[in-house]
Amino acid sequence: MKPEISQEQLNAFIDGELDLIEKDRLFVALEGNPELAHQLCTLRAVKEMVSHGYADPPPAHRNNRPRQFAMSHYLATAMVLVLGLAIGWLGRDWSSPPRPAQLTQNHAAMLRPISLAGVKPDTRKIVLHVDSDQPVKLKTLFDDVDYLLQHQTTAGRPVQIEVIANNYGLDLLRADVTPYAARIDELARQHTNISFVACGQTVRRLTKEGVKVELLPQARVAPTAIGEIINRLQQGWTYIKV
Repeated sequence: MKPEISQEQLNAFIDGELDLIEKDRLFVALEGNPELAHQLCTLRAVKEMVSHGYADPPPAHRNNRPRQFAMSHYLATAMVLVLGLAIGWLGRDWSSPPRPAQLTQNHAAMLRPISLAGVKPDTRKIVLHVDSDQPVKLKTLFDDVDYLLQHQTTAGRPVQIEVIANNYGLDLLRADVTPYAARIDELARQHTNISFVACGQTVRRLTKEGVKVELLPQARVAPTAIGEIINRLQQGWTYIKV
């Protein structure tokens, strides 16, 4: 019998407040429960849409971060979602905010609604999305990766993981910046079921600003992080924002 998951637990998962054991319990509950998986996806997307909509975009200086916007009560009552809009906001590169006209031109394709109707969620295929270089976020990322690769395999539920990095999170995959090169190399050599994807849009922006971007050999480049996430969602992958 699969464990019951409350609305509060779903919100806590989205806010990164569950420990590893509680996360495992949630993954077990998601298996074979498309309705619960869809509910989680909807809550996640609403959180991304509204938190980006209400946060102050950070200026170019890397040390300034957008303020946070508490959404727990809103998420508990949200029933309607324009998924295309939510994912469009999720994919925004806030470090160099465009003018409204540029936003319309540059992100028109992202703002088109997408459909997940008929998609069967697969909780053993997981996208971990990181857009921050904050140490606590990166530690959470590797804690989740280690747990999923080791515990889930031991439990007879092996997973496939794709780590997608954009915005500030691209530093994770930059050879001249990341402090995790050895750990990523070790993970890639020991596990064939994990891959790392860099956002081409972030790479292009940094290059345009005069930054030489050299990526780790384990990273492949997708045209955009959001495009990669959309493709994975439409293939049934489970999306987790770190």
